[in-house]
Amino acid sequence: MISNVLGWLVFVAFAVLFGWLTRRAWRVKNALLKWGGVALSGLLTLVLVLLTVVLGRGLYILYMPRNYPVAEITVARTPEQIARGEHLAATVCAACHNPDGELPLSGGKNLSEDAGLPLGDLYPPNLTPAGEIATWTDGEILRAIREGTHKAGRPLTMPVQRLRNLSDTDAQALVAYLRSQPAVQNDVSPNNPSRV
Repeated sequence: MISNVLGWLVFVAFAVLFGWLTRRAWRVKNALLKWGGVALSGLLTLVLVLLTVVLGRGLYILYMPRNYPVAEITVARTPEQIARGEHLAATVCAACHNPDGELPLSGGKNLSEDAGLPLGDLYPPNLTPAGEIATWTDGEILRAIREGTHKAGRPLTMPVQRLRNLSDTDAQALVAYLRSQPAVQNDVSPNNPSRV
């Protein structure tokens, strides 16, 4: 996180520098140097300000804590609910949470390899009872599914738009399946998003 924020500050510094150079060019007496300098440094200033705003917004979305409430709920684990949750996990979750795209959801697949973009290393976590969610409440898991929010309040890198509109029954079925699947020991590498 610190290196990404420092990288963003470098963009801010360059935007300020080229803004200052634009102002200096405006004061030049020679018309050719004045308008050439204003056009070149002004264009670079605009590009750098745009990049700084876009990168700043991305950093805000990536790192700012979210304060969504945690529901006080305990999900029933009926055989029907577990079967429905298994079907949903296989179709919605397994593509990211297992290197083979199959159940169980043991994590370990680097998502940036499929993206074809320099995103850094993005590893979805182990969602079996041997993973981090073993210490989470059912409400915290539901919040992670619906809002993409970690137990600690930080954002999770996941397709919340696809999961947010799951019905309560389907979201609870996912929780029931996550609790009932076999525990798989798998030490997942930490995320390392690309530098700004």
